[in-house]
Order: sequence, then structure tokens, then C-alpha cells
Amino acid sequence: MSLAKKIRDLERLIRNPRMPEELKKKKRPELERLKAEAESSKKKRAQVEKEKKYAKKYRYLKFIEKKKVTKALNRARNKLSKIYTTDGEMTIEEGKLRAEIGVLERDLEYIIKYPKGYKYVSLYPNGGVSEEHAKRIYKMRTMIHGGTADSGGSERRESSRNNVSKKLTGVAIATNQRPGKTSNSDDEEDAQGDSFFVSDQEEEEEE
Repeated sequence: MSLAKKIRDLERLIRNPRMPEELKKKKRPELERLKAEAESSKKKRAQVEKEKKYAKKYRYLKFIEKKKVTKALNRARNKLSKIYTTDGEMTIEEGKLRAEIGVLERDLEYIIKYPKGYKYVSLYPNGGVSEEHAKRIYKMRTMIHGGTADSGGSERRESSRNNVSKKLTGVAIATNQRPGKTSNSDDEEDAQGDSFFVSDQEEEEEE
């Protein structure tokens, strides 16, 4: 017997004037329990549907951003492997590369572990990362890590990762390429995905 039918049967029993009050009194807690169970089941179904909707809607955007971050991370790691020394002294260039790798690793984790039931907040929105957008990103980062942090920390960290984004864009311009695109021929999909990067205004309109 379905949960809905059990609820209907109990409601009819309780409404029936010919039923003893003692029996009705015993059945009311059961009815409330079944209603709570039905409501919980309804919320779970709605959550699953929401997750499916967002997975489909943001799948390609997340794919493009993951590809960009992964390639940038591999390039930075390759550069680091070429300048790494074993004398115990860290050069300025090595320090910058390690900082860049740290930012990119956090970005990759952000994309992979992003909560399924939330609208995706792009790491590379059209027009760059504004202060408001940085706060949205940081809010999702703290959710991913299951913690909280001060707003000042959000501005510092997102400013750091935004500098990496600008650096990648600058390299692309210097080599006469579109932002985020490398010289490899298999990067054509990146250019096609640029239009998927949402702006702050588009996100506000969605909400």
C-alpha cells in the first residue's frame, strides 16, 4: 500500500463520526508521522530534480573551466620542474609558481566538488571577477570545505586567484590568442566555450 493511500485511509477514519474517539486518538500520531514522512520524501525528490537540472545546465561550463584550469596547472607544474633546485634555496620565480599552483589546485577542487544542488558560480565570468562575484565564489568555497571564514579573507584569496586569471589572459594576448586559449590545436573547444562564461548580471537575472 502506498504512503498516500495510507494517509487517505487514516484521514477518512478520523473524519468518520461513527468511529470511537479512543481509536481516533490512537491513529492521529500515526497520521502525523506518515504526513511527515511524505513531506520528507517530497523534499528529497525535489532536491534530486534540482540537482539533475543544474548538472545538465552547467555541465559544459564546468567542463570548459576544468579543462582551462587543468591545462594551466600542468603548465605551471612543468615550469616548476624545470627550475626546481635541490640546494634548499627557493627563487622568486619558484615561489610565484608554487603560489600559482596552489591557487589553481584550489580552483580545480572548487569545480570538482561544487555542491550539486546550487547554481554554479563561474570562476571566469564575463567582465572578470567583481567584488560581489568574489564573495559568491568564496561562499561556495566555504560550503565545499564545510566551514566559515571572514569576508576579508574572501577578498584576499579571490584577489589572488584573479591575479592568476589575469596572468593567463595576458599570456594569451601576448601570443595573439584569445584569453584562456593555448597554441594547441585541440583547444578549439575552449574558444567555443567562452560564451558559456556567465556575467554577474546574468547570474542576478537567473535568480
